[in-house]
Amino acid sequence: NFLSWSKESVLLHWSRAKIQSLPPPPDRYEGTTELTDRDELVASMLSHLQNQGFRCYAHLALAAHNCHDDGLAERMLRKEDSLLQQIGASLLMGNCENALRQAVASGNEQLCLALLLHLKRHQYSNDDAGYMRLLDRVPQAHSY
Repeated sequence: NFLSWSKESVLLHWSRAKIQSLPPPPDRYEGTTELTDRDELVASMLSHLQNQGFRCYAHLALAAHNCHDDGLAERMLRKEDSLLQQIGASLLMGNCENALRQAVASGNEQLCLALLLHLKRHQYSNDDAGYMRLLDRVPQAHSY
């Protein structure tokens, strides 16, 4: 029953539907700044969400990622206020390096240790070399 949905749930449902109905992202050449109809649709959607006080951008990042629109997914993730939501969405999108960079940048030692443990146990359980390559790409993680 849609009448019992919260405002946030309605906005989330509406924006997911908008993302799914967007035309595919254009192939852009380096330095092109022309706005497309798609860009205008995204800008309009983001403006509406901001005016309504929407805050669940990590969910929209996942919706964009599922539509194979990683540029929009990254844009939505940057708008997310919650670090934990950003890290969780990055992991679900398969971007362990981004998740680790965010955790390290936060300076939260417990968060970094918990994420490293999660990555070792779940993402890299049978790939020690891959785990070490990840740490090498985020050198600050070695200090944890």
